[in-house]
Amino acid sequence: MVDDNAAVSRQVCRTIERLGGDSRASQGADEVLAIVNDWHPSHLILDLVMPSENGISVLQRLAAAGIKVPIILSSGADRRIMEAAARSARLHGLNVTGLLPKPFTRSRLAAILGQGEPSCEAAAAPASIEPAGFEVTPVALDAAIKRGDIRPWLQPQVCCSTGAVVGFEALARWHHPVHGIIMPAAFIDVAETEGLIGRMTLAVANQALHWMGNTAQHPEASIAFNVPPSLLEQRDFTDRLLRSCDRYGVAPGRMVLELTESTRLSHDLAMLERLTLLRLEGVRLSLDDFGIGYSSLLQLAQLPFSEIKIDRSFVSAASRSEESRAIITAIISLARELGMTSVAEGVEDKDTAAFLRSAGCNRIQGYYFSKPVSLQDTKNVRSQYDV
Repeated sequence: MVDDNAAVSRQVCRTIERLGGDSRASQGADEVLAIVNDWHPSHLILDLVMPSENGISVLQRLAAAGIKVPIILSSGADRRIMEAAARSARLHGLNVTGLLPKPFTRSRLAAILGQGEPSCEAAAAPASIEPAGFEVTPVALDAAIKRGDIRPWLQPQVCCSTGAVVGFEALARWHHPVHGIIMPAAFIDVAETEGLIGRMTLAVANQALHWMGNTAQHPEASIAFNVPPSLLEQRDFTDRLLRSCDRYGVAPGRMVLELTESTRLSHDLAMLERLTLLRLEGVRLSLDDFGIGYSSLLQLAQLPFSEIKIDRSFVSAASRSEESRAIITAIISLARELGMTSVAEGVEDKDTAAFLRSAGCNRIQGYYFSKPVSLQDTKNVRSQYDV
């Protein structure tokens, strides 16, 4: 416990002892660094407002020392200030697991010590992105694309009003013969920097479109792909996508191309014409990660998007953050006014699904309904869910 108020420190320490734990109190970074190194605590509770040394300074020193102990931030300051401090700490590489606003109760302290509390931007992450001892090389990735080892896994999108599965998002997975399933975070950067992203995206799209053309389980469902905007500047890429739709008997209107908002979209004539031609073919365009990237409103005004996908950082915080709920409601209202579909990803629980339905969101997806599954396992995806 790092707090300049001795009375507060004693109260917290007594509460922890009543809960069956042990505790130490300190009043500054030097002392807490010594305690962490010698004692190895399970948690570190840090007050953000101290006259001798502010909490931000302490966090910076903890980060410089490479401290990995789970940190709980405590303060009587506004919660949004605490959340900003938590984001700052995470950008320094610290493990902030919860916020403890003052004054707090014994039950609240017990709960946060027991399970922590995700932040506004928390999102479910895979347990293992890249296997130990495995390095992604351009040669290995190129060979995997040629062998068909980069395959689509599908996550269903559910209609908020009916509960029916109305679409899927295709997510790339590397089926490695030795290391098993490798998540895209381990190889996407290599694909982009080495010029392999176009072939990889087409390989994933072709497999997913082939599945769509041959499955009777979801005959009207849409299929969404993440596409770097740079690929849409290539006429050959979009032409090949449309030819694949024709080859597998999938109407272009069932295909959704998700363009991430975290990348600046070119507003030049060539990009505008390419996106317009795709829309004329019936292809739907989704502005992904809406709310955290570049020039959101300008892109909506100038480019022919048909869908807004709400960033998961807002969705994952909806159950506990009034600000996130207000932002989500505003985005859904904006989509409605512009005649666009609203999609929310990262739905992990019943309360979040219920809130999104009440807010008027059109489609939702997340682990509450189904994790991404291989094409072989799509037979286990239900056609209807309770929202």
